Amino acid sequence: MSGKAAGGLVLILAGVVALIWGIMYTNSLQTQLANAFGAHDNTGPLAIGAGIVLGIIGLVLIVKKPQSTT
Repeated sequence: MSGKAAGGLVLILAGVVALIWGIMYTNSLQTQLANAFGAHDNTGPLAIGAGIVLGIIGLVLIVKKPQSTT
């Protein structure tokens, strides 16, 4: 396994962790009560978005073939 593929796997794993944490944070009782009383917290959606971006970058690193030099 090349270093590029290993880095891609690490990014995918970090993306999945951030995605799960963001979903759990958004659905937590504390966040839902705060939203009910008018507070606005972007932490959950930002973590979800970051997780998706990290996962896509990791996938691109794994799928993209190395360029040959001639």
